Amino acid sequence: MSKITKLSKNTPEAKQRNLTIKQRKWLQLYIKLGNAKEAARQVYDCTDGSAGVIGWENLQKLNYSEAMEMAGLTDKLLLQSHLDGIGAYRSDMTGQILPDFKVRHQYLETALKLKKRFNDTNNFSEEFTMTWKR
Repeated sequence: MSKITKLSKNTPEAKQRNLTIKQRKWLQLYIKLGNAKEAARQVYDCTDGSAGVIGWENLQKLNYSEAMEMAGLTDKLLLQSHLDGIGAYRSDMTGQILPDFKVRHQYLETALKLKKRFNDTNNFSEEFTMTWKR
């Protein structure tokens, strides 16, 4: 007699099964490309405008953090990558090494978005200062 095990609805595998085929394909492409709009454009065969909306909606409604973990994109790896990026430097035309504030800003913004502490409509009313180590 074969043993039948009941899968919990809270496992990553069960949650993945609740996605539509297109959502699964979008999620795989999103992890590969890192671009929600482009992944939507390829999977849903739609215009750029619609792809942006679909990509944004998928990011809002899908729990993709478990799929990212299964793909090897662990919290530890994300943290190390963001620490490296937040400390980015560049060299100017004379060869002098300077903080690359543009890259640092992009990494910081991405980290805040991943932690759901920032979105494009936030208005920060609190003043804050940052001190960069040299």
